[in-house]
Amino acid sequence: MSMFDDAKNQAQKAMEEHGDQVEEISDSGLDRASEAAGSATGGRFDEQIQQGRAMADERFGNNGDTSSQESASGEGVDAGSQEDQQG
Repeated sequence: MSMFDDAKNQAQKAMEEHGDQVEEISDSGLDRASEAAGSATGGRFDEQIQQGRAMADERFGNNGDTSSQESASGEGVDAGSQEDQQG
């Protein structure tokens, strides 16, 4: 077993044992980031910020078991067009 496999197994075990605590911490961080983005933009993009927060919560939170599998395989990730990424 490689070092990365061991680290992955330890992370999965920690999520199984402490998933609720991890979810609380990730939600708190996402809330703070959303508030900071809203303040920085003067509230002009609140709807988009909240949409982004919800998407991030789906990815990082423990609400869905498939998100980590999709992220690892690249499936379910919309990278957008080059035009969107550039501007």
